[in-house]
Amino acid sequence: MKLGRHLSISGGIDKAIDEAVRINTNSVQIFTKSPRSWKKKTIDKKEINKTKEKIDKYDIKKLVVHSSYLVNLASPDDELYEKSKRELKEDYYQAGLLDTDFYVFHPGNYVKSSKKEGIKRIIDAVKEVFNEVDNNTKLLIENTSGAGTEIGSNLDELKNIMDKVDNYNRMGLCLDLCHLFAAGYDISKNDGIDNLIKKIEDKIRLKNLKLIHLNDSEFGLNTNKDRHAHIGEGKIGLDNFKYLINHEKLKDLLYIIETPPYDGEDEDVKTILKLKGE
Repeated sequence: MKLGRHLSISGGIDKAIDEAVRINTNSVQIFTKSPRSWKKKTIDKKEINKTKEKIDKYDIKKLVVHSSYLVNLASPDDELYEKSKRELKEDYYQAGLLDTDFYVFHPGNYVKSSKKEGIKRIIDAVKEVFNEVDNNTKLLIENTSGAGTEIGSNLDELKNIMDKVDNYNRMGLCLDLCHLFAAGYDISKNDGIDNLIKKIEDKIRLKNLKLIHLNDSEFGLNTNKDRHAHIGEGKIGLDNFKYLINHEKLKDLLYIIETPPYDGEDEDVKTILKLKGE
């Protein structure tokens, strides 16, 4: 199983690789800098080399970078929109230097404009990023819980963006289970998971789904509230995590846990590996 957790890079990006090995995972997701700051950070060659060496040494299967929380590619505010594009370009470029497999970003909020206008800005921004940054890291758009003016809480919106960017060689989909549930996709039942898989296949194609964020949901179905809970302690339920990660059509995907961190043993990692039979 390709399983990882979002981990801190305190002390250096390579330290996240050490922590991944310690908690018995073989993949990693990180921020390359503070996700709540616009301050630019350049990753030096020494840190890049140390990270790559440890990835090879410990046979890390996948490395994922997640974008800053500040990025809003749907913003109608010109200054924020330009800052968001610049931030994404710089971070996506650095992800390429690390030979990162995937770079995950949230679509954004249209705020006081319209959803249609927000979606157009996202499409234009992603095209611009691809035109200006040339690397082998696949850009993954992540679904949202649908709070406020968030874009991307349903598969139709995500399909629309991906189809109009029209670059599936460089773009794919990341699904967050907590966000799905909060947005109204009932994955607290096995047949709900089957229905979701069918919708993905019909609309986006399963081959374009590259990553699943394994997060239980503290709040109920269709509440639009994004609050991650530990695996089996939320509203989705342990049996449904077992069904999903062992599903014939999903079992080979990359899974990343984003639940609150533990001190010492990582109980969520242990739970998922037990459900997987590993």
